[in-house]
Amino acid sequence: MFANKSNHAKFHTRLALLALACALMMLTATAPAQQPAPTDPPPPTAPVQEEPAKSESEALAFDDLPPAVKLGVRTEMVRRSLRVHAAVVIVRTGDAYIEAIKHWSPEARFPVLIDDGSLRAKEDIGRFVRAFLPEIMLFWEGNTARESEEQGEDNDDSLRARVNSAVARAWGAQSYRAVGQRWMELRLPPPGVVIAAEDDPAWTAALALAAGRAQPLLWIEPIPGRLGASMSRAEFDDLDRQVRAGLEFIGANWKQLGDMVDALSLCLHTPMRVKDESDVLATTDLLGRHPDGSRYAWCGQVPGSESVAAYRAMCALFLQPERAWLFDGYVNEPPYSAFNVKQAAERLEQIGVGSDLNTLPNGGEDDWRARAARPTNAGLIHVNSSGFRRWFKLNPGRAAGSDIPMLRVPAIVHFVHSFSAQNVGDRESIAGRWLEHGAYAYYGAVDEPFLSAFHTPGAFVQRLLSAAPLGAAVRLDGQRAWKLALIGDPLITVGAQNVVRGPPTRRIAEAPELDGAKSIDALMSESLRDGQYAEGVRFLVMLGRDADATRLVRAVRRDQPNLWNSEIADAALPALFRTGQRNLFFNAYVTASEGVASDPLYRDLLWLAMRGELSTTRSPLLVETLRRRMRDETLGVDGALLAHATKRVSGVAAAESLLQDLMSRTENARQLKLLRKALSSL
Repeated sequence: MFANKSNHAKFHTRLALLALACALMMLTATAPAQQPAPTDPPPPTAPVQEEPAKSESEALAFDDLPPAVKLGVRTEMVRRSLRVHAAVVIVRTGDAYIEAIKHWSPEARFPVLIDDGSLRAKEDIGRFVRAFLPEIMLFWEGNTARESEEQGEDNDDSLRARVNSAVARAWGAQSYRAVGQRWMELRLPPPGVVIAAEDDPAWTAALALAAGRAQPLLWIEPIPGRLGASMSRAEFDDLDRQVRAGLEFIGANWKQLGDMVDALSLCLHTPMRVKDESDVLATTDLLGRHPDGSRYAWCGQVPGSESVAAYRAMCALFLQPERAWLFDGYVNEPPYSAFNVKQAAERLEQIGVGSDLNTLPNGGEDDWRARAARPTNAGLIHVNSSGFRRWFKLNPGRAAGSDIPMLRVPAIVHFVHSFSAQNVGDRESIAGRWLEHGAYAYYGAVDEPFLSAFHTPGAFVQRLLSAAPLGAAVRLDGQRAWKLALIGDPLITVGAQNVVRGPPTRRIAEAPELDGAKSIDALMSESLRDGQYAEGVRFLVMLGRDADATRLVRAVRRDQPNLWNSEIADAALPALFRTGQRNLFFNAYVTASEGVASDPLYRDLLWLAMRGELSTTRSPLLVETLRRRMRDETLGVDGALLAHATKRVSGVAAAESLLQDLMSRTENARQLKLLRKALSSL
């Protein structure tokens, strides 16, 4: 694909003209001490000593920068060279998604999201829209006539050929065979490669990241197994062999950091852990290394259904965090004091990203649950805690995966903790819940990594702000493969626009030219005119207009109560939660259909919104509703609260009966202990 590397040198020469602050060199000055061998006890970690930033007069040329910063600058230059339509396009099918991305060009592009009809898809779309703030939202069915005329190369109608063709079209190349030369003409040598498989639904992320970041696609035979499972070392070696063969085939320099290809985007449901006789390692830290353990590329994994994978990729390409939430659940003593979040907040403030802080004495279980009772507006989240896959210890107390807050906007989550990403397919786990609630990137442990395997919050943020992309910023430099996994595009940049000189990405107001596209605003207005209020609410949620959806629901219940029904309630519940209308939310919940009310995501909303009412409520309906929607993972702590509320509403006998029933439902020792304690306190 890349016959001549001279354009790569020209690209470096062009970038050398950029003035970069010497603070970039701090990237290599902030790594904690060497991580221990797996058999060693957790060592104390001294506070990191960080060099002060140097003046701009000491700026460095591009070739003198660390490889991670080079990669971030290259990625940022691609992002900045492309104008963006202030529009979001919604499609129903994978075919229409491919067709929409074919309408990207080197001049401009736009986010494309898939509404597959699921509750999750509509929530993801609304969440993205609240962060992107488009001026135009379009629904597009696709162009079936064009699809039938324009197959893949050589009239190949396979998914692989059609995706390759869309990547080429997005860069103005006549065919995928010619796209490499096209990138060289534009002086945009690929920063990495994207790895995909035809029978894996995450191909939607692969298409977006290849077309969005000027990266070749490597199509491989996937390794069998669930995302949350482990693969054998032999299976990993097969994956590694296929990736290396693909890198050799495309003809790009890839064998050391700082050359052309420095990132691997694994858009597959390949198991996230590699297990051999002696250890468990993270697939995304092991892939991208030579046999001697030295790194040649940073790796991230982007899984998901067609709609979810597209959402994660579009967030990575088009969003930047505007606010952070930093939660410190550690005690203020070594080695944990080195992980104080205040320094990270100060650094984020320097680039205009404000932070909500939870530090001592506000890092406990009650503080967490108070924050989780409402959605968070943070696009960057860091948490210090300890524990296991489904629970995390705070100071004081502990919380469960079910206590993870809802996200109002998409977020990057950096979770210092053991085992949080051990099985992301388990929705009761910490990582599983963050991802379900809308995180598009997550960094956490698949096994016990020890504290020194993580960057301190200050060092992590400093590396992000140095222009290093996420895949490099989270990793310790020069360390062997370990137990920390990155879910998300490794080339996400945060703060790079504040380092690389030049004009920012330009947004253009006009809509992309898509024949037959319909304005979602117009569709929403038409629904309301026709009295289709449930459909109107769904459109308002998709448009990110929660306040308007809440006003509509209130008006229907007040002025047209005969029209108030479960269909409207089903559509409105997330918006009512986000606007903090607890009474209206609860009224909608008890009206909702059984399918929605029993859905685990909506059951979470109920408990997040109404749990705080249990200490004072005298409502039999609230007590009974929560009793019917108990969550197994927090049966003990929730059951204790509910028992005391039941005693207040219905008497001691009813409370005792509740606790006896809950104890019969679990064999978990901790849950039983909490329930027995509650029983003795009645």
